[in-house]
Amino acid sequence: KTVHEMHRKLLHLLSHPELFTDALIWESKLERGLDPSRPDDDEDDVNNVNVGAAGEGGGIKSFENEFGGADEQKDYDDDDTEDDTEGGGRNVNNNDNAQQQQHQKLLPPPLPQQIFAPDAEVVLPQALTATQLFGMERITGIELEAAAGITGLSHLFLRWLALMPEGDHMNIINPPGLTVMRISGGRYRVTAAHRVVWRWMNKFSFSDAMFQSSSPTTTTTDAAATTGSGKIEEGSSTTTTTDDATDFDFGDLVTMTIIDVFETDIDGKLLSYCPTFDNRAVHKTQQTVERIKKSATQFKQRIEVVKKSPAGQSAQHVAEDLGKRGLSAAFKGFTLVKNRIETELQNRQYSKSAVLNDNNNGNDNVAVSTASSDAVGGEDIGDESSEK
Repeated sequence: KTVHEMHRKLLHLLSHPELFTDALIWESKLERGLDPSRPDDDEDDVNNVNVGAAGEGGGIKSFENEFGGADEQKDYDDDDTEDDTEGGGRNVNNNDNAQQQQHQKLLPPPLPQQIFAPDAEVVLPQALTATQLFGMERITGIELEAAAGITGLSHLFLRWLALMPEGDHMNIINPPGLTVMRISGGRYRVTAAHRVVWRWMNKFSFSDAMFQSSSPTTTTTDAAATTGSGKIEEGSSTTTTTDDATDFDFGDLVTMTIIDVFETDIDGKLLSYCPTFDNRAVHKTQQTVERIKKSATQFKQRIEVVKKSPAGQSAQHVAEDLGKRGLSAAFKGFTLVKNRIETELQNRQYSKSAVLNDNNNGNDNVAVSTASSDAVGGEDIGDESSEK
């Protein structure tokens, strides 16, 4: 369960690359000896408050932080000025400030710090542009680069995710879902798959001449009849068609499958992450299809949430009880019908045996009467009557 939840957080993080910027700000404050969990007047901390720990917008809270913070700070400055003009007011203000800091809510670490271990390692493409990753490296192969630590992997993720602008990674392919293997030391090695959907923001297409060698094409040639001298009597024509799924242009919606291979510690934090994908398998998709798939996925997730809720669990128990009662009633009915059928069969067999016994008794009586007539000379009497 922990590994599944961590994978969902990872996909959410990949869909929101700006959270890596929050992680870099957090790490920079740690290097300067500051406590990043305590918000201050810096603009970076305001962004951290608005984004939150899960990388989601804070809704009403972010609205209050954005528009209410300035007024509260202004009122606080006015109170500070009034206290400065009065005698002994500064000490009271300092005490209030200390109490306010004690009761101040600490900021949770950004999502990358929650997902990755401090010494985590990642291996991602080294390409700087989409033309390089999805263009030339389709032929030459993908160049990879490794990074370790939150700072290094954040920079590497930002560079890789920029090649898929506004990409939506929250599309888990299930089946196969997650394949989890437990290894020594309480760690887990996980393999999963998801689809990323983004807008193609490049001028080149896979149907360009420089990429036609690796694009799926279909060629048809008409047969040409030739004369004995080798001259073509009928002209031949060749038609080359490019697959529509890989023939896309600027602004089209495209998708690609990514295989997630990562390793976690006993707490579920990622120790390593290495996505595997085929840069030649980028296909065009339709917005309506993606909306339908997304709606189906969200509906499934809501059903899972309802199942795990107390009301859902109680309803499930009631359904299980009803199912058990229905099965027991069906079994009782089946047993009753079976007993009736067996009783009917026994009655029929008994009646048939009685009839057979009566027939056997009748045959025995006839045989006895014939034997008695033979014993008193019935055969001689018949002979005498025939002679007369």
